[in-house]
Amino acid sequence: MREFDLVIIGGGDGAFGAAIRANELHAKTAMINGGLPIGGTCVNVGCVSSKTLLYEACSCLRWSLNVVYSGMDESSLFRSSPN
Repeated sequence: MREFDLVIIGGGDGAFGAAIRANELHAKTAMINGGLPIGGTCVNVGCVSSKTLLYEACSCLRWSLNVVYSGMDESSLFRSSPN
């Protein structure tokens, strides 16, 4: 049977924080996570993913407003219907 100094139940962001700290303290650690992806909701589909998507969308918008295409200007990006 394997022995550990710390057993972490769950694989979310709190578990990762505990695992990182345990590693800093040179503790032999096991993480038990059932069914959910490692990283938990926040990392995989929640706040982290949402913030990344918003950041990239804003980056694309800023880029599109500062680049002039041949035969097209930035005002055409905001028209709801073609003229």
